[in-house]
Amino acid sequence: MKLEFTHHSPTFELVLKQRDFHGNVTNQIKSFKTDDASALERFYLRNSGKPKKKKRKKVEAAKKEDVQKIIQEVDKYIDEKDKKKSAN
Repeated sequence: MKLEFTHHSPTFELVLKQRDFHGNVTNQIKSFKTDDASALERFYLRNSGKPKKKKRKKVEAAKKEDVQKIIQEVDKYIDEKDKKKSAN
């Protein structure tokens, strides 16, 4: 007695859950079954989402007054260092 199986199950199976534009999972799914790995890759690339670009935060420019205060502090620090070197 010889057994023959005619049912063939695919090697690859992929099931994707769909999301809305807020990123919440919906109740819809997409599935794909195949024996060909390249066909599976094409399906995935077509149906996978693309990540959103992150928004850049605006950086405030330094105010002229703040820059001048910092320069004055640096000058004082340098003068103190020079005085200590000359005293030794």
